Amino acid sequence: MEALTATRQCRLAGKIAAIAQAHDVTILEDDIYGLLPAERPVPLARHAPERTVYVTSFSKTLAPGLRIGFLTAPARLIDRMIPALGATTWMAAPLLAELAASLIEDGTAGAILRSKRKEAEARQDLARQRGVAVNPGEVFVAGAGKPPAAVRVCLGAARTRDRLEKGLWILRDILGGAASHQL
Repeated sequence: MEALTATRQCRLAGKIAAIAQAHDVTILEDDIYGLLPAERPVPLARHAPERTVYVTSFSKTLAPGLRIGFLTAPARLIDRMIPALGATTWMAAPLLAELAASLIEDGTAGAILRSKRKEAEARQDLARQRGVAVNPGEVFVAGAGKPPAAVRVCLGAARTRDRLEKGLWILRDILGGAASHQL
């Protein structure tokens, strides 16, 4: 799949915002991995703040144990969202909130993100070098008809690049055999 340029991403986001406006639809933007790419698209919430509920979290981009997230919503929805948030989370743990703020303020969060970006890029490159295609999530979207015969490759689960490389070789051999047998 061809990577979208920043201009095309911006135009696409603008079109989505216009469609949501025309049909009076609220957008729920789940951006939990949004901080990971160095070159990231502008969130839809920037294009349509009056109709976008934007959600992000530090647990996917900084540290799994840092179970704190952030939500912005149009003012018209706040009164409806507060009871739902209270029923599911009650409140953010003060220690986690303080830790998150501290990581941001002292630059540690930025350093962690830069390190994770570098490692993610290296793992993506390793997968490409080994002949393993890593497809975007759109390939696995449920819909009408028979779902594709596909696997989802998690490049972040392996503890080391060496283990990832070994796993990618095994996967390539399995998939190569499957392709030759037309499974």
